[in-house]
Amino acid sequence: MRFKHLVLQGYKSFAAKTEFLFPTGITAIVGPNGSGKSNIADGIRWALGERSMSTLRGKSTADMIFGGGRRRARAGMAEVSLTLDNSDGWLPIDFSEVTIARRAYRSGDNEYLINGARVRLRDITELLAESGLSERTYTVIGQGLVDAALSLRPQERRTLFEEAAGISLYRARREKAVERLDETQRNLERVHDIIKEITPRLQRLEREAAQVEEYRRVVAHQKRLQRTWYGYQWGRQQAALDGSLEKAAFLESSLKEQEQKAAALNERLTRLRRQEHGLRAELRDWHRESADLHDRANEIQRNLAVAEERARLLKIRREELLAEIEPLSAQQEAQAEQVNQTQIQVEQLEREMRERKQRLAGHEREWAAAREQAQEPARQQARAERELRAHRDRLERLNQALVEARAEKARLANERAVAEERAQQLRVRREETLSKLEPLGDQQETQARRIAQVHAQVERLERDLAEREQRTAQLEQESVAAQQQIQKPDQQQVQVEQELVAHRAQLERTNEALTEARAEAARLAGEQKALDRIHADSAAYDTGVRALLQAKLDGVIGPLATLIQVPPKWERAVEAALSADLQAVVVERSAVAEQARRVLESAGGRLTLLPLDGMRPAPPLPSGAVSAARVVTCDERARAAVEALLGGVALCDDVAAASALLPTMPSGGCCVTPTGVVLRADGALSLRGDDAGGLLADERARRELPAQREKAHKKRQELEQRREAEAKRIAVLEARLEELIRQAAKAREEAAQSGREKLERARTEVAVAQESLRNQQAILQREHSLLKETESQETALRERADALEAEHSAIVARVRALQVEATTQPSEADVGQIANLPHQRCQEIVEQQRAEAEQIAALEARLEELAQRAAAVAEEAARFERETLGAARTEVAVAGETLRSRQAALRREKSLLEQLGAQRAARRQRVEELRTEQAAITARVQELRAENTQMEAQLLRVRKRIQPAEDELARQREEQTSLEKKEQQARNRARDWESRLSRAQLEVARCQDRLDLLKQRIEKDLGLVELELAESVTAQTPLPIRPLVSQLPVVEKLPKGLEEEIQRIKARTRRLERVNPNAPDNYAEVQERHQFLTEQSADLGTASEKLRQVVAELDELMEIAFRETFDAIAIRFSELFPILFEGGVARLELTEPDDLLSSGVDIIARPPGKRAQRLALLSGGERSLTAAALLFAILHVSPTPFCVLDEVDAALDEANVGRFRALLEELAQQTQFIIITHNRGTVEAADTIYGVSMGADGVSQVVSLEMDRE
Repeated sequence: MRFKHLVLQGYKSFAAKTEFLFPTGITAIVGPNGSGKSNIADGIRWALGERSMSTLRGKSTADMIFGGGRRRARAGMAEVSLTLDNSDGWLPIDFSEVTIARRAYRSGDNEYLINGARVRLRDITELLAESGLSERTYTVIGQGLVDAALSLRPQERRTLFEEAAGISLYRARREKAVERLDETQRNLERVHDIIKEITPRLQRLEREAAQVEEYRRVVAHQKRLQRTWYGYQWGRQQAALDGSLEKAAFLESSLKEQEQKAAALNERLTRLRRQEHGLRAELRDWHRESADLHDRANEIQRNLAVAEERARLLKIRREELLAEIEPLSAQQEAQAEQVNQTQIQVEQLEREMRERKQRLAGHEREWAAAREQAQEPARQQARAERELRAHRDRLERLNQALVEARAEKARLANERAVAEERAQQLRVRREETLSKLEPLGDQQETQARRIAQVHAQVERLERDLAEREQRTAQLEQESVAAQQQIQKPDQQQVQVEQELVAHRAQLERTNEALTEARAEAARLAGEQKALDRIHADSAAYDTGVRALLQAKLDGVIGPLATLIQVPPKWERAVEAALSADLQAVVVERSAVAEQARRVLESAGGRLTLLPLDGMRPAPPLPSGAVSAARVVTCDERARAAVEALLGGVALCDDVAAASALLPTMPSGGCCVTPTGVVLRADGALSLRGDDAGGLLADERARRELPAQREKAHKKRQELEQRREAEAKRIAVLEARLEELIRQAAKAREEAAQSGREKLERARTEVAVAQESLRNQQAILQREHSLLKETESQETALRERADALEAEHSAIVARVRALQVEATTQPSEADVGQIANLPHQRCQEIVEQQRAEAEQIAALEARLEELAQRAAAVAEEAARFERETLGAARTEVAVAGETLRSRQAALRREKSLLEQLGAQRAARRQRVEELRTEQAAITARVQELRAENTQMEAQLLRVRKRIQPAEDELARQREEQTSLEKKEQQARNRARDWESRLSRAQLEVARCQDRLDLLKQRIEKDLGLVELELAESVTAQTPLPIRPLVSQLPVVEKLPKGLEEEIQRIKARTRRLERVNPNAPDNYAEVQERHQFLTEQSADLGTASEKLRQVVAELDELMEIAFRETFDAIAIRFSELFPILFEGGVARLELTEPDDLLSSGVDIIARPPGKRAQRLALLSGGERSLTAAALLFAILHVSPTPFCVLDEVDAALDEANVGRFRALLEELAQQTQFIIITHNRGTVEAADTIYGVSMGADGVSQVVSLEMDRE
C-alpha cells in the first residue's frame, strides 16, 4: 500500500484547497517556523480518526478550522482527505484506491467519508484496525514522540513493541474475555447466593400450598350447600314477584280504561278548541285588516299634506336659483381675463429658463474637460509607483542573494575545521574508554554482595506469603459459615406475615359487609322516596280526599289512616274492620261539611267526614272481649273518632274464637281475626285475599323508615370505621414487614460486607506479599543480569579501545597522506582565485544594490513632482466648479422656482374659472329639475285624494263582518267550560286508579329489590350462575359457558339442617382463609426459578472454564508474538545504534523476562567514549539518535506502509544527519517516508520537496519541487 494524495481545505492554516502528491520513496516538507508544516502531520492524524485534541495541538474542534487572517475571513468548515493505493489489498476493502476524508464544522459536528460515502468514525477505525494501521503510534511520529520514546517508563514503552508485534488485537480480545470471565464469576456467585436465599422460602411455600388446597376443598363443599339454599330462596322470591306483577297488571288495565274515557272527553274538547281557534284566527285577521285600513288611510292623509307642502317649497327654491345665475356670469368673464394674463407671464419665464440651461450646459462641458486634464498627472503617478515597487522588489531579492552568498562562505569555512575536530574527538574517546575499565572490577564485587542480600529477602517473603495464604483460607471458611447462618428465616418476620394475612382476610369480610350495608341503605332510601312522594301527592287516597286535603280548609285534621298506629299483628284486622273508613277525614266540627261539599262539586269524587263534635261512642263489648280501640295508638284529637269506629270491634285470635264470641256481641258490633276475617253481629262474614298490606302498613313503613335508615347509616359508618382501622393496621403491619425485611437484608449485607472486607484484606495482603516476592525475584534476576552485563561491558570496552586506537592511526595516516598530496594541488594564485569566488559574488550583488537604490531615488523625486502637478490641477478645477459653474446653477434654480410659482398660479386661476362655469351650469340644471319635480308632486296630490276615498269604503265593509263572529265565539266558550268540568272528573277517577297502581308497583319494586339482592349474594358467593327465570322476570343472564357458568338447581323444599350446616362450614372457612391464596402459584414460580438457577449455575461454570481456556490461549499467542518481535527489534537496535553513533553499545532488556505479558522494556545505551549512564543524562543529539535507532529498528522489523516524521532530526548536527539519512534511504525501500524538516542534509535524500510559507493573511502557501536523481 502507498500514500498517494493528500488534500487540505480550511484545516488550520490551510485556508485554500491545497494538494500534496506523494510518490514512492522520500518526500520532504520544508519551510520556516510557524509556516504550518506540522499542520500537515496533524491533518493526517486527524483524517485517520485521531480524537485527542492535545495530540492535534488544539482544545476543540473549532481549533481545527481556519480562524481567519488580516485580509481573509475565517472558514466555516475544515476538510482533510488522503488517498491510499490499495492495489496490493493491504486494506480489507474491495477498492484498489481508497480515499478517507474527514470534515468538521464550527457547530462541532464531524463527518467521515470513505470514497465519498458517509460513514461513522467507528467504520474508519475498524477498517484501519483490520489492516493494523490504526494501532501504530509510529505511523505519524511527531516532534515529541522521539523524546517520549526514551522518557517513557518501561511499562509504557512496551506499547511500541506490542504495536510492532500486532498483539493489540489479542490483548483487546483477552481483556474482553477477562471481563466476561469476571462477570461470569460474579453471576455465578449471585446465582449461588440466590439459591441459598430462596431454598427456605421454597419449603415454606410448599407447606402453604398444601393449606390452600385444603381451603379450596372446604370452599367447594360450602358452595355446593349454598347452591341448594339459594335455589330454594330464588324460587320463593320469584313466586312473590309473580303475584305482585299480576296485581299491578290488573290495576294498570283498569287505569288504561279510565284514561281512555278521559281521552275521549279530551278529544271532544280539543275539536271544540280548534273550532274556537279558527274563529279567533278569522277575527284576528278581520281586526288586523281593519287596523291596516285605518293605518293606510292615515298614511295617505299624511302623504297628501307632505306633498302639498313640498310643492310650495319647490316653487320658492326655483325663484331663488333664477336670481343667483346672473351674478355668476359676470364673475366668470372677469376670471377668464385673469387667466389670459397669467398664461403670457408663464410663457416668458419658460423662454428665459431655456436660455439659462443652455449656458449651464456649456459651463459643465468646460468643467468636465478640466477634470479629465487633472486626472492625467494621477495616471502618470500610478505608473511611477508601479515602477518603484518593481525596483524595490529587485533590491529585496538582491539582499536575499547577498545573505545566501555570505552563508555559503561560512559553510565552506566550517567544513575545513571538521576534519581537525574529528581527530581530536577520537583521541578523547579512546582515553575515556580506557578510564571506564578501572571501576568495573569494584562494580562486580558490589553486585555479588547485593545478590546475596536479595536471596535472603526472597526466602523471608516466601515464608510470610505462606502464613498469609493460610489465614485467607481460614477467613473464607468463616465467611461461608456466616452466610449459611444469615440465610435462616427470621421468626419475627414469619409471625408478622401470618398476622398480615389474618388482617387482610378480616378486611375482605368487612368490605363484603360494608357492600351489603350500602345496598340496604340505598334500598331504604328508595322506599322512603317513593312513600314520601305518595304521601305528598296523597296518591293512596280517593279523588275527593285528595281534593279536600289540597284545599287546606280550617278544621281539617287529616285522614284517619295517618292519625292512628296499629301493632303489626292487628294491622290487617283493623284495616278489615275500618275498610273504607280508613280514608275518612277527621274534622273538628260538622260545619266543615259544607265547605267540603263545595270542594267536591268542583273537583268531583266522594269522601267520608268524621266530625269530632258529632261522634258517639260505640256500645260496650261483652266481658273478656278485647276492643280494637285499646290496641290502637292515635292522636288525642282523633281519640273520639277511634272510640266510635273501633270501640265495638272485638279482636279474636282465630275464626273459632270469633264465632264463639259473636252471639254476645251488641248490635252493630263485629269480631275480626289477625288474617282480616270480619264476622258481624248480623251474621255477615267478610274475607280478604293474601295481599301485601294496605294504608296502615304503608304509613307504618313511612314512619319506621327514618329509624331504619339511621340504623343502616350507623351500621355503615361502623363498618367504614372498622375497615379504616383494619386498613391502618394492615399498613402498619406492611411497614413493619418491610422494615423487618430491610433490617434482615441490612444485617445480611453488613455481615456479608464484614466478611468480604476481612477476606478482601487478607487477599490483598496475600497479593501484596506475592507482588513483593515477585519484585524481589525480579530484582534478583536483574542483579544477575547486571553482573553479566558488567562482565560483557568490560569485554566490549577493551574491544572498543582497540578499535579506537586503530581508527586514530588510520586518521593520522590520512592526514599525512593529505600533506603529501598538497604538493600536487593547484598553484597559490589558483587557490586564491577559487577561495575568492564567494567574495566576488558578494561584490557584484553590492554594486547591483547601489544601482537599484539610485533608480529608486529618481523615481521617488518624479513621484513628488507629479503629486504637486496633480494638486494644482485639482485646485483649478475646484475653483472653476465653485465660481462659474456654481453661479450658473444658482441662476437656473432661481428661474426654475419662479417658473413653477407662476405655473401653479395659472393652474389655480384656471381651476377657479372652471368652478364658476360649473356652478352656473349646475344652477340652470337645478332650475329645470325643480320645475319637473313640481309637476310630478301636483299629480301625486290628486292620486292620494282618490286613494283616501277608496280606503274609507273598504273600512266600512270589514266592520260589518266582525260582530257576528264575536257572538259565535261567546257560545263556543260556554260549551268548552262544560266539557272541561267533565274531563276533570274523568281525570280525577284516573288518578285514583293510578294511586292504587303506584302502591302495587311499589310492592313489585320491593320484590324485585329482594330478588336483585338475592342475585347479588348468589353471584358473590357462587360466581357466575345461570338462574332459572320466570316468564315475568327479565334479567341479563351470563352466557352458558361450561364450566365457568353453572346451573342453579330448582329446590322446592329446603333439606332439614341445611342452614346449620352452612353456618358450620362458613366458620371453618373463616378459620382457614388466613392462608396465602397465592401460595400454589408462588410455590410453582419459586420452584421453577430454583430449577432455572440450578441449571444456570451449571451453565455458568462451563462458560467460566471455557473463558479461562480462551484467556490462556491468547496469553500464549501474545507471549510468542511479543517474544519474536522483541528479539528481532533488540537485534536490529543493537546493530543500528553503533551505525548512528559510529560506535558505542546499546541493547534492549525486559524488566521481567519471566512475565512476557506485563514486562516493561529497558534501554541500555552507552555512546562511544562514554560510560553507561541513564537515558535522562544523554545530550539532546544523543537522545535523538538513540530514539531514531529504536524507531528505525521497529520500522525494519514491523514496517508500516507509510511514515510521517515531523522534525525528528531537529537535534542532529550535520555529521549525524548523514548517518540518519543513510538509514532513512535504506528503509525507504519498503516504507514511504514523508519528512518535515529544517535540515539540509535530510532534504538532500528526498525525491520530492514541498516548500511551505506563511503569507501576510495567515494562510499557508505551498510550492513543490521534484528532484532529478539522474
